[in-house]
Amino acid sequence: MPKVFPTLHVGQGTYVQGLTLFPVWVDAPTWRGGSIGAQVGVAVAEREGSPVVGELVVTNGHSGPVLLLEGEMLEGGWQNRTLVRSVLLRPGERSVVEVCCV
Repeated sequence: MPKVFPTLHVGQGTYVQGLTLFPVWVDAPTWRGGSIGAQVGVAVAEREGSPVVGELVVTNGHSGPVLLLEGEMLEGGWQNRTLVRSVLLRPGERSVVEVCCV
């Protein structure tokens, strides 16, 4: 049986200071058992030994998976930075992520 992707919906755009934002959603079951956002128990730190401006270390201390979304503000280390790409962390997983200064 071929894999069928859920229907993608794009809502009406909202113009905000030179940028138009469009809500996007799919007809699919909701995600259960995980959390979204660093505030649910994700530790943020600099790389050990020699910190790198464009990288941070994130560790999921939550009991379930955590989805960190592109553009999310990560507070920790020597300065706050924003996440360059979305990342899904398994419980207990530690990962180096690409970030930008804000």
